[in-house]
Amino acid sequence: MDGLVGAVAVSGVLALCASGIVVVERTSSSPLASDAAPEAVVVPVESSEQVERLVAGLTVVSTQGLVARAETGGVLTSVDVKPGDVVETGETVATVADVPLVAMVAAAPLHRDLAPGDAGPDVARLQEFLLSTGTFDGPVDGQAGPSVVEAVRAWNEAHGRSGTTFARASVVWVGPRSLVVDSIEAQAGETIIPGAPLVSAAAEPASVLVDMPALPDGTLGAFELRAGSVVIPYDPATGAVTDPEHVADLVQQIGPEVGAGQVVQLEGTEVLTVPATAVVTDAEGRTCVYPDATADPVAVEPIGGRSGTVDLPLDTAATTVLANPGEIRRLTCAS
Repeated sequence: MDGLVGAVAVSGVLALCASGIVVVERTSSSPLASDAAPEAVVVPVESSEQVERLVAGLTVVSTQGLVARAETGGVLTSVDVKPGDVVETGETVATVADVPLVAMVAAAPLHRDLAPGDAGPDVARLQEFLLSTGTFDGPVDGQAGPSVVEAVRAWNEAHGRSGTTFARASVVWVGPRSLVVDSIEAQAGETIIPGAPLVSAAAEPASVLVDMPALPDGTLGAFELRAGSVVIPYDPATGAVTDPEHVADLVQQIGPEVGAGQVVQLEGTEVLTVPATAVVTDAEGRTCVYPDATADPVAVEPIGGRSGTVDLPLDTAATTVLANPGEIRRLTCAS
C-alpha cells in the first residue's frame, strides 16, 4: 500500500526496565474509526533522574562452627557446658583429672607455654585474657614482666595449678568471640588426648549471596542493599555481602537461609523521558521518535523506562515528540 493507505497505529510500548528493551506492537487501523482527521499531540521532552532499583534474592552461606579442643590429655572428669550455652572467657568448659579447662576468647590460640620474660603477640593475648578474668590490671604490651608473672601465679593457684608459667593446656580456645554450644563432643569418663574435641559451635553465617539482574551497560556510582529495615553499602560487582556486622544484620532481618531485598543506586543518571506511545520501532527494526507531525524522525536508543514512559539518553536530539504518531503519519524511521 502507498501513502497513508495501510498506515499502522502504535498500540503500546512495553518498557522493560530491567533489560532496557522497548517493544512496539502495531495493529491495523480500524475500518470503523471516525472519518475526522485526528489532531497531532506534541508534548515536550522532559528530563528526570534514572535510579536503578533491582530486586535481589538473598542466600545466607554458613561455615562449619568452630570445634573447641582440649590441649591436654587424661580422664575427662566433667563437661561443664551444654548445648545452647554461650561460653565466655573465664568459664570452665570441662575438667580433666578434676583440674578445670577454662574458655579463652582470643583472636588466636596460644601456641606455647608462657614463662616469665617471654614476649610476643601470644603474651598480649594472655594479658587480655588475664584482664578479662580480673587477675591482671596492667598494660597490654606483649611483655611477661613482673605484674604478668604475679597475675599468672594467682590465676594458677585459683585453678588447681601452681607456678609462674602459664600452660596453654589450662585453657580451651573458643574462637575470637563467645561460643554458642551446638553439640558436646566428649563425655565424662572418657580418656582424651591433646587435640580431642570437647564442644562444637553451631554453623555460623559467613556471607550473604546477592542474586540480581545485570545492571545496564555503563551504570556507575555507589549502591546500597536494602532488606526490611537493614540498609548497608553494597558493590554489585562482588555478588555478596561478607562484612561480619552486615551479614549479622541481614541474617537477623531475613532469617538463616533465604530472603529478598533491593539493590538501589544512590545517585541516579539524568535522562530524557517521553511517552511510551511516542517511540516507534519500524518494520526494519529501527527505533525513533518524531519531533512533530511533519519533522524527520530522530533515531533513539531507549535505556529503560517506567509504566507509560520511556527513558532516552540525555544527548537525544529532540525537545518535543509526537505522542500519537500512529494516528498522524506513516510509521517509518527512515528520513
